[in-house]
Amino acid sequence: MQLSPAERALLQTLFRGYGRLMIEREFQSGYSGARALLALPIRPDGRADAYTIAKIGARPAVEQEYANYEAFVKDTLPPVTARIQHTPVQHPLCRHPGIGGSALHFHRRARKAAAQPAPGAA
Repeated sequence: MQLSPAERALLQTLFRGYGRLMIEREFQSGYSGARALLALPIRPDGRADAYTIAKIGARPAVEQEYANYEAFVKDTLPPVTARIQHTPVQHPLCRHPGIGGSALHFHRRARKAAAQPAPGAA
């Protein structure tokens, strides 16, 4: 999977407390044109946290999605539902002004379902 230098910098910002980040797959659906990546953040001691969705796209679209989540979704979700864990970020050294990002952290029970192959994938 190809990531631009700006996308790599953004992922490094989103997951700066981790030793490494494994990108498992990219989801192809969506309306905003943002990239949605299934990732596994791994701590410096080698332990993995729960699977995470990292969404990278144009800053206005990501910020609007976050605002909509805060206003209309966050307080209506059941306790075991994936939630946005970070406000949208932009890497300070990123030269591409349109890139922003946010991350959804999956509850551990959702991990198995998230790792299933995409429909039609070989």
